[in-house]
Amino acid sequence: MPLSHHENPNVPTSLAAQIEDHWRKYRPSLVQALAQENLLKDSGEEAALLTAEALDDLLEKNVPYNQAWEAVRHEWAFLPAEDEVPDLPLPFLPVS
Repeated sequence: MPLSHHENPNVPTSLAAQIEDHWRKYRPSLVQALAQENLLKDSGEEAALLTAEALDDLLEKNVPYNQAWEAVRHEWAFLPAEDEVPDLPLPFLPVS
């Protein structure tokens, strides 16, 4: 189950808000499904946390910031548009 911001204060909330905005624009079906399950906020926060952790891991390995950001930003956060990749698996969501 995705972590809630209340359980983990390390969630970058501005990134979570940017992710949710991106999903609303480019993955409206995902947003609708998550909202119906009351998982939208938690899923955006979990995507932000996973992205931030992966970025930190690369930075600790001395990968330059721009390269590290490009390597992780599309993994969980800034997902491709639905019309480009309609059936995108999301590893941070519970399997129903």
